[in-house]
Amino acid sequence: MIEEMFIVDQKIDGKNVKLMYVETWDGLYTAVGLRIPNGNGPFPLVLFSYGNGGEGMPWIIKAFENKAYTINKFVEAGFACAWIRYRTEVELGYNNGGPLIRDKRQGSDLFNRSPLEYEDEISVVEQLKSLPIIDSNRVGLVGMSHGGEMALKIISEYHGLKAVVASEPAAHEFLCLNPDKTTFINEETQLRNIEKMEM
Repeated sequence: MIEEMFIVDQKIDGKNVKLMYVETWDGLYTAVGLRIPNGNGPFPLVLFSYGNGGEGMPWIIKAFENKAYTINKFVEAGFACAWIRYRTEVELGYNNGGPLIRDKRQGSDLFNRSPLEYEDEISVVEQLKSLPIIDSNRVGLVGMSHGGEMALKIISEYHGLKAVVASEPAAHEFLCLNPDKTTFINEETQLRNIEKMEM
């Protein structure tokens, strides 16, 4: 629903990008940058995600400045493309939180837990599919690193995508891999440090 998005047109690295904030399931807004090819559409859409989330619109702008080669090739071939952002990853949130249960109380949404970053991605997919310029039956997702793990989580429970690519997914949580001795607990945060984990 276009009225639920805040859109600004901006040139980034010589290309027209629609910078927008898209509402997630719990009413928070997340940053998205959308490129539309020449023509009338509706266009197939490929969404790109990378990393642990957070950083908002500055991350989107930097991605279009520094990580746009593949998106540019897709747009030249007639695809709409977007870099998407989402809330920051929660350590073991997928394993420990259980499935998200959505209900209503006094006319408003009620959840059993806060949505996770991959659920923000599903929300973004649904919102972008509602745009008249997008062919809602031809939407795909490319996720790299943690974005790849989120892609695996998404396709395990959401069936609104035609194609999904998990590129070098950091999929230890999704696959329920037990950390080896290279993993340690950060003394300051009490969170796992998996940067050198061997699989």
